[in-house]
Amino acid sequence: MEEEKLIEAVKKKTVLKAIVVELIKNPDLLHMIAEAALGRVATKEDVAELRKEIAELRKEMQMWKEDIIKYIDARYESLDKRIDGLDKGIDSLDKRIDSLDKRIDALDKRISLLQWVIVIWFTILLILTTLSVLLR
Repeated sequence: MEEEKLIEAVKKKTVLKAIVVELIKNPDLLHMIAEAALGRVATKEDVAELRKEIAELRKEMQMWKEDIIKYIDARYESLDKRIDGLDKGIDSLDKRIDSLDKRIDALDKRISLLQWVIVIWFTILLILTTLSVLLR
């Protein structure tokens, strides 16, 4: 309970200002606090060691990446072959469809011609029938 009261008192601005003034007056105390705080700061050796670890991790990750790429290439090589085969089959079907389309167009033209011939024949028959009725 007393610690909480002490923490609350230290949080007040006036108390903090008083602490700062005392630290400025006493350089030894300020130096001691700075040394204690710097103990938590990384040194150049620590940074160099971290860089070395990061470089090793990068190399390891690069090797993993290459292994994954090799695996994917090997795994999907057979699929590429199958896709190529399907592409060839599709091309063949496209050619057959084009050929059938041309044949259908030709048949459509013939049917149109036959329709006109039939219309003309019926017209001639109608005229002949009408003439025979009129001539009787």
